[in-house]
Amino acid sequence: MKLPAFICSMLMLSSVTGLVAADIYVAVDGSDSNIGSKKAPLRTIQAAADKAQPGDVVLVGPGIYRERVSPPQGGLPDNPIIFRSLERYQAVIKGSDLWSPAWKKEGGRVWSGFLESSLFTDLSHTDGANPFDIPFSVTPRGREGRPESRRGNPKADPNLVYNLGQVFVDGDMYMQAPLKSEMEAEPGTWFYDSAGKTLYINFFKDGPGEHVVEITTRRRIFAPHERGLGFIEVDGFVMEHCGNQYPFSFAEQDRPECQQAGALGTRSGHDWVIRNNIVRRSSGIGIDLGEEGFWGADLEKAAKRRSGVVGSHTVENNYIIDNGASGIAAYNANHLTIRGNVLIGNNAWGFSGPGRTESSGIKLTTSEHAIIEHNYIAENIGRSGISFDGGAGLDARIVRNVVVGHEVGAEFVGGVAKDALVAANVFIENKTSVSIREAGGLTVMNNMFLGSDGYSIKATVDSKREGKWSASNLAFYNNVMKGRGIYVEITTPDSYRSEGRAFDYNVYDATPKDLRWRLAGGSADLAFSNWTDAWKKMNRGVDAEQRSVAIKGILYVYDPAKTRLTVLMPLDPVAVGAYRDKRLLTDFFGATIGTDGGLRTGPFKQLQMGRNEIVIWAGIPIPPKQSPWARAQ
Repeated sequence: MKLPAFICSMLMLSSVTGLVAADIYVAVDGSDSNIGSKKAPLRTIQAAADKAQPGDVVLVGPGIYRERVSPPQGGLPDNPIIFRSLERYQAVIKGSDLWSPAWKKEGGRVWSGFLESSLFTDLSHTDGANPFDIPFSVTPRGREGRPESRRGNPKADPNLVYNLGQVFVDGDMYMQAPLKSEMEAEPGTWFYDSAGKTLYINFFKDGPGEHVVEITTRRRIFAPHERGLGFIEVDGFVMEHCGNQYPFSFAEQDRPECQQAGALGTRSGHDWVIRNNIVRRSSGIGIDLGEEGFWGADLEKAAKRRSGVVGSHTVENNYIIDNGASGIAAYNANHLTIRGNVLIGNNAWGFSGPGRTESSGIKLTTSEHAIIEHNYIAENIGRSGISFDGGAGLDARIVRNVVVGHEVGAEFVGGVAKDALVAANVFIENKTSVSIREAGGLTVMNNMFLGSDGYSIKATVDSKREGKWSASNLAFYNNVMKGRGIYVEITTPDSYRSEGRAFDYNVYDATPKDLRWRLAGGSADLAFSNWTDAWKKMNRGVDAEQRSVAIKGILYVYDPAKTRLTVLMPLDPVAVGAYRDKRLLTDFFGATIGTDGGLRTGPFKQLQMGRNEIVIWAGIPIPPKQSPWARAQ
């Protein structure tokens, strides 16, 4: 078979570049006039990126690099361009600079300084280079300010303005005060006077001479200017402190300045590998993996609006923590693998309310063939751990994750019913564990839902929602539920776009009289016997909870410091039986299930009657809350 000419040329180029691939060295004591060898390293990562060809490896020595890195080209299928920290987490790329202006004492512990325009050197964005001059598109901290006032909210304060800047003192992040009076009243805060280009800081103690002050000077940290680059690997860095925007209405043609733009951004690219990094403390998104918004508009100047394949990225073993909005976001990106990551403390700016829904640990919008596997997703503040907008998409697999301490553990909104699997996950202390709104095509099986005080599972529809969506084909098998609220609320098969409901082999912690089940639109909550009778009638005895069990006595304790889960089971999970699904071949720990005749309910193959002590995270270590990682390097 004769190959097309462009494929032949790519293969020839791949072969040639493979023969001449080079290592390019970068060090803090190097010079960009050097050749980039081990003995004569470059000083900036950008200088190395400008030299790098397919197959080359950029090796970055320990130290702090205050720059935006923008690779001008990508690699090839067998010859990616690799950027690697020589020592993991020791090469730190910052979106901030040290700041030591001509300080002026304002009174008390408040000092001020003038922000020179020369501090802001990345001039690529259409709305400006200085994050302090750019207001957030929405108001954070649970408040209603100028953006909401302009959109017609009569209760919003038009004088309340937050901007994209950040201030760090001795490595600790100070909180922005949108009003000068608030800054003056609260140590550890700052205020920016945009008219006078003056930054005010209320120090906890002493004056600025006693402290190291850093301010955000760059909008992004690692992202090409060119869209659509592929085959780039990023390995082992710390990236922190950039001033990127909240993605409000990011897909609209007239809002390019609000597009999804991560601190580490693939810029509508494909086939990136992002592993072993720490991405933290951006004002917006940590990592973006898809199109940034409407394809014909761009938040960067003079960038080519290149279309093509978007996605096919692998993101694994990264710490994505304390970012202002979402940890990971992707729009129209397919074939994503997000595996082995720790996502903690994202939505750090506390965005909540109308128009502020892009704030999750992981937020995917209209993505298909996504694998979200074996991640530790905890306390992403006030929002969801995992969020799919546009439904889960075809062939999505959300498996073997730990999801702790969210408003919603995993949510699926507004999609066409397709083949998606939510299986062998552990949900702990989420107000609602799984929320499904105007979406379908999900099989939810072999999960453990613990401590939900709202709902373990909630599946509802709004018949007024516009667009092509379906809430059909939802199935729930082999789950273990111990909560304080409703176990299941769901629309019935005869409800609007809701045909196809299946339940069986679930274990609920409840007495026969507990009213813990709800048919959406029903007149009363149900006890377990009424619940099973209702499904027996609606489903004609098939997949109708007939082999599920309600039994009191499931107890649990979770120690997040040791990621140790203790569960007391009042029955033998094997005796309950289980529904088999060829899509689920392993338990939470990756052990093969179903081959020994002992397939059981719940996510753990070793789950048994009585006391079970299980360390549920064996991936990269979970940083303690007071970890030095919460401080700048």
